Amino acid sequence: MAHITDRFCKSQWGVFTHYLGIKDCTTAEEWNAKVNSFDVKKLAEQLKYVGARYYFITIMQGGRWMLGPNDTYNKITGFKPGEACSERDLVAEIIEELDKHGIDTYLYYTGDGPHLDEVAGRAMGMYEGDMLKENPMYNMHPVTEEFVKNWTAVLEEYAVRYGEGVKGWWFDGMYDVLGYHQELIDYYKRAVKKGNPNAICAFNNGVKGGNEMNWGHGDFITGEAVSYEYIPTGRFRIGGQQHLLVTLGFNPETGKGDWWRKGSMCSKEYLRAFMNRAKRDSSVITYDIWIDNDGSFDPEQMEYLRYMEFGEEK
Repeated sequence: MAHITDRFCKSQWGVFTHYLGIKDCTTAEEWNAKVNSFDVKKLAEQLKYVGARYYFITIMQGGRWMLGPNDTYNKITGFKPGEACSERDLVAEIIEELDKHGIDTYLYYTGDGPHLDEVAGRAMGMYEGDMLKENPMYNMHPVTEEFVKNWTAVLEEYAVRYGEGVKGWWFDGMYDVLGYHQELIDYYKRAVKKGNPNAICAFNNGVKGGNEMNWGHGDFITGEAVSYEYIPTGRFRIGGQQHLLVTLGFNPETGKGDWWRKGSMCSKEYLRAFMNRAKRDSSVITYDIWIDNDGSFDPEQMEYLRYMEFGEEK
């Protein structure tokens, strides 16, 4: 019997990158220059070289910067085109280029919106500066239905524009401590389905050891992990496709795995054995790796991933 995650399952593994402006862009000019420098052909070549079958990229996270034009976002926040949403529709170009090579595109979105930015956050209905006063324990205040409607309207514009070009979405920050519950989660799923009825979704309620379905109605398990301690067994768990989103990068200061980092926390031999185990059990693994402004990957990480897929070349 066919399952909505069949395509994802057959892909076996893919690459995830955090491509954002919150760490290095303070002006619209800087953000647009960064996005304009991205080489989609180089991205495709690198993914082909390592053997990845799909690619995740962050369309936003926390700040005001959005990876593509969005009239709904501008209308709600008051920004003009190009002031917060990039002028270049990089996601559309990535979809087009990767499709030529049979590589699927997936997107990352959050449940807390542009909460780090005072203008966008307050306009959308969730700003961190206000959250501190209301709930210092969690640095947040509960989400409201008004915020969710605003934020999913932005999502819907993207989802409808990209249509079947986006095969699925990984939603971060869908925390119960933020007040999320199933009815609010469903706003996001309905928005996605308007663009692609076959798009798959996962909703993240925090690091749960890699093996829990955080919310009902998720098609695959978010699987956020910073180690390789948990190895998925079997294709399904708690009604969803088994999946891990695990960081490959290594933080030399802590001696542990970390997001947005170069290098590897484990040997290439261990990585290959880990992936082969997941393949046998029909689990899917997504590896978070480092990316430069122009779309370049870390050469060392590329060699690790290539070895993981192909082994030693003869």
